[in-house]
Amino acid sequence: MSANHHTTLVVPNDPSPEAQLRLRSSHLKHAVDLFGMLNSVMDSTVANRRNITHSTDPDVKVSDDAAAIHRIEVDLARRFRVLHVAKNEAMAFCHRLPDDILMHIFQIPFEEEWPNQVRWSITMSHVCGKWRRIAIRTAALWAMVCFASRPSLPAHVRQVERTRYDDGRYRRRQQWSNAQMLTFLLRSRGAGLAAELKLGQDVSVVGRFVDQCANRTDDLTFTFQQTCAHPRTMETILPCMDVLGGHLRRLKISFPSFTDYDSGGHMAPLFRTPMPCLEEAVFHNVPLSRHNGDYPMLATCKRLCIVAGAHAYFSPEVLVALLRSAQHLRELRIDISTSWLMPPGPTQSSFCGERVLLPNLAKYVVATGAWMERAFEFFAAPRLRWLEMDTERCEIPPYTFDAPIYEFLAVSKPPIETFVVRHVSTFVLHLLRRLPTVRRIAFLSAEADYGAAYKQVLEVMTQSIYNLEGGSCICPKLESWSTDLELDESHLYKLIDFAAARNAHGCRVERIIFKPSFHWDMKLHRPASPMSSSPFSDGSDSPRSDSGSPGYDGMRTDDVYESGYRRTPTPELWLDYLDPEPVRGDKLLAQEVGQFIMASRMYDLQTDHWEDDNVVRPEERFFDEHMTRRDGLAAKVAQRGGEADRRGPELGRATYESSQIVDSSTYVMRLCERGKRVGLGLALVLLAWEWRGGQNKIG
Repeated sequence: MSANHHTTLVVPNDPSPEAQLRLRSSHLKHAVDLFGMLNSVMDSTVANRRNITHSTDPDVKVSDDAAAIHRIEVDLARRFRVLHVAKNEAMAFCHRLPDDILMHIFQIPFEEEWPNQVRWSITMSHVCGKWRRIAIRTAALWAMVCFASRPSLPAHVRQVERTRYDDGRYRRRQQWSNAQMLTFLLRSRGAGLAAELKLGQDVSVVGRFVDQCANRTDDLTFTFQQTCAHPRTMETILPCMDVLGGHLRRLKISFPSFTDYDSGGHMAPLFRTPMPCLEEAVFHNVPLSRHNGDYPMLATCKRLCIVAGAHAYFSPEVLVALLRSAQHLRELRIDISTSWLMPPGPTQSSFCGERVLLPNLAKYVVATGAWMERAFEFFAAPRLRWLEMDTERCEIPPYTFDAPIYEFLAVSKPPIETFVVRHVSTFVLHLLRRLPTVRRIAFLSAEADYGAAYKQVLEVMTQSIYNLEGGSCICPKLESWSTDLELDESHLYKLIDFAAARNAHGCRVERIIFKPSFHWDMKLHRPASPMSSSPFSDGSDSPRSDSGSPGYDGMRTDDVYESGYRRTPTPELWLDYLDPEPVRGDKLLAQEVGQFIMASRMYDLQTDHWEDDNVVRPEERFFDEHMTRRDGLAAKVAQRGGEADRRGPELGRATYESSQIVDSSTYVMRLCERGKRVGLGLALVLLAWEWRGGQNKIG
């Protein structure tokens, strides 16, 4: 026993011999216990050393001890993983989400008509057991079927090419396609279906559609793959139109790009069929010119989209007939890629040039190739609030079509509140003078040659504030300014001038929004100035600590600090020619407006820092929504390439916020809104991330 372990005898107050013996007995017992413990430890240590160095027993090996240690480590690691997963599941927010909220998140791509909806249904049902149960119980995720003349495999099944020596492969493809449709029909549980008919030479698919789900379909899409099938298909589909017409809400008809001119006459019985529940109709390259008459099917239609290519032979007579039949229109989208002049036919009636009154039309989106001068010539809309124009493919100069637009505004006197223009020209400046009720303006695709015209519009609008043309500036009720033009020094300077002038005259701009994030050529740190010392403390190229490094966030910085407690660095947008001293241009602009937003960040005047912005405003949808986003035929669907650059920051921001937000309802609403901004795929990744408790594995 070592010298440190000794026992001191304590003499009791009672000097009687019995008390002293009792005390010595207890000390002796304690010493015996300590000796026995030390002896066992020494024996085991010596035995282990002897086995390692001088053991001759074949049964005693070092590998046995290593294997035992390994088994203990594996068992401890397994128990640790089980406890870690149990802890994460107990703390994970997604684990406590009610099923109805998950159902709402799952239905986002179907409510907003995202592409590849079948893929979303299959993906969400293969994440985990809970998600699969919820996905299968959600009928809206499976309320879609596709009937094709040649069966196609689902996205998750590898396609096998058919050979002339193996007919069984083709039969298997047919069975896979039928199995998929039957699965979707069973899981939809009587919900309204969105059916697509891909029609070719074989029209038997129409009969299968009528037998299986015609009475449940409220969203129908005709996709004609071959022109020769049009007459036979219409003869087959017309008998079931009495059943479909009573409950069909959305009808979409798509023809090939090169369509036979005479084939449109076979569509006349379909156009004459009354559809009292129809709310939306989409015509893509449909040869409407062969139909001489009205369109009773559009009597209750509220949204009409017309996409016409070079072989659709669209004409003013067709447009007037459509507008006369659709008196309840609230949204009209027209995308004509070429001139609508067509050779006169024997069935063409005399054209009447009177304007058609559309009393309920609130949104008009027009993209033209060569007929902008006639896009506003045939109707009047006294309640129009949204005007969107795309002049990119316009083949005529603006001064040739400005007069019909001015006449349309003079006749209709619409209270337009939102004006969106793509590919800015100087014509926009003259048009804005005639829109005094505009509250939101968006200049999109203002790149290259369009940037100079955009800056000229901004400069003239600033001058009109000081000149007070006609007693008022241009767009006196303006509240929001949005653009996707890249922000540079001259652009920022003009915006500061514009915002300060409006603020001084009592017509402040509440919100300025930029699509791109910080990827410009402006200095990101305090620049050098002849009136001030160099921003660098020495001759090196590193910024001073007191003036802020690239990405300095305006907070106090010390030589020694914990990097985990510092905010994410963001650029400082400095201007060095406004004042003798360099100033922050982003701060000056933020002081003049209510909200200065760039991509997914908002400038905070209290911290002089770019804070993460989780609110999705209607103006931000201008950057993602294309002219014909809902049909997705003539124009490509919303550009997602620019969104990919910020999906990484969005993922980190959402993961960090998930640990900060306590209120479940608030977080779910923010997550849903963020899913609309960066894509449903990211929202699903976030939920699966939290479901797995932070592990980077999705089932």
